[in-house]
Amino acid sequence: MTVTTITEARPASAVTSATGRTGESTARTSKPLLSLRSVARRFLTSRQNTTALEGLTFDVHAGEFLCIVGPSGGGKSTLLNVIAGLDAPDGGQVLFEDKPVTKASPERVVVFQEPALFPWLNVRANVEFGLLLKGSPAEERRAAVDRCLDMVNLRHFERAYVHELSGGMKQRVQLARALAVEPRMLLMDEPFAALDAQTRDILQHELQEIWARTRTTILFVTHNVREAVILADRWGEIVHLFEGDELPSVPDLLDWLSWLHARCPECEGESR
Repeated sequence: MTVTTITEARPASAVTSATGRTGESTARTSKPLLSLRSVARRFLTSRQNTTALEGLTFDVHAGEFLCIVGPSGGGKSTLLNVIAGLDAPDGGQVLFEDKPVTKASPERVVVFQEPALFPWLNVRANVEFGLLLKGSPAEERRAAVDRCLDMVNLRHFERAYVHELSGGMKQRVQLARALAVEPRMLLMDEPFAALDAQTRDILQHELQEIWARTRTTILFVTHNVREAVILADRWGEIVHLFEGDELPSVPDLLDWLSWLHARCPECEGESR
């Protein structure tokens, strides 16, 4: 039997991240915004049975930026789909503000690795789409789209179509569309993985600025340790424990990085 857990760390007082933040992470509220309790997800086919998640328990508090690190096939995307309400767990419970997650909601918006944009709509219309579904008044939609386009530096491209955009610009559009509906939580599924290193660095910095400005709770999954350290104020790795395995204590970032690199070489990311 396997158990899936999150081994996590926070910045030690001696550690300064690439964003210049040192010491304590975001202050926690009394109750978590998101709670997972013994969550399991299994995929059964005629050929094999695959356990993606088993017995997973952890909390996310409002305003946190949590990065989950793990290799391909580790269950990261499955985790986000279950939290988003796009997939149902086979066991356990996902609670959002103490209420069971049973379906998708604009309070939890997913930003995918591949930009899920509508090619027949221009940038402004793509960003506005979620607000139209919510039935927001026209003036409110206009103001929200303007604000989000400014936030992602795409105001001058609002009339451009998807085929006229670079990969980084498409991800900015997807992020602006997610922010426009003012979700309580952003679920980001390796959104920068397919981008070149320079564009990825720029978008990481812009995402940090957006988070600092909005304090939207973010759960970001990646296989890149460097990206996780740059972005988050809390880090974790999906770990599949088999019977007899022990989870070491990892009280701070440096210990956690050493432990992670030893057991997951493919998660190290690029050297600079």
